[in-house]
Amino acid sequence: MAEVDEDPSFEGVEVSVESTCTVEDGTKTSTYQSEIFTLVVGSKPAVFTAHHEVLIKSPFFRAACDGSWREAALRSIVLKDDDPGLITLMLDYLYAEEYEPRIVTEDKRESLSHRSDDEEIRVTELSLQARLYCVAEKYRLQGLKLLAIRKMGLLVPIPLESLIEIAEEAYGKLPASGYKFRNFVRNQASKLGIAHAAKDPWLLEKIRNGGTLAEDLFRALVRLHEGKPSRS
Repeated sequence: MAEVDEDPSFEGVEVSVESTCTVEDGTKTSTYQSEIFTLVVGSKPAVFTAHHEVLIKSPFFRAACDGSWREAALRSIVLKDDDPGLITLMLDYLYAEEYEPRIVTEDKRESLSHRSDDEEIRVTELSLQARLYCVAEKYRLQGLKLLAIRKMGLLVPIPLESLIEIAEEAYGKLPASGYKFRNFVRNQASKLGIAHAAKDPWLLEKIRNGGTLAEDLFRALVRLHEGKPSRS
């Protein structure tokens, strides 16, 4: 299976993230001339450094950096439940409003998956984009959520079973109000032939299990039969 490239240097060492940016008052600087905060990420800690003015684009990090939390005094924020690879992409977005994951095949060839004819690579990156969407939801980064959804749209079609498996993992991390991702799943389920799979035992089991995913799969079926595709 294709994998997201994991830089072994992430484990237990410091990774500095900097970019040439323009601050809000229009003053150009080689890097942000603001305080440096440390992010300690994951169970095998990867340590990132990032600028205050970059981090506070997220309401969560604004509270951590500027509020009464102990993190503000220490200038260090622990994110033990997060994936270093996903936080790398989040920081890329915060600095440059763009990110580009590297997907590596079994023979170690890198690929921009949305340009790939390899279905396995596209499934792998769509799973990554879904997990990044969850990170964006967690840290309240609306722009990153929209960008992740747009990139997911470049990766379809994939097998319906793969879409539902990815959705099942993401739904467990998202609030029921995560409508952008839910709309994406409903629309793609309709396009990927959920009507033809409606009597398949595996799909019926997903719907019988109940919950938000079951609701959206059922709605995709109903709207398809009504001839009313879900709104994107």
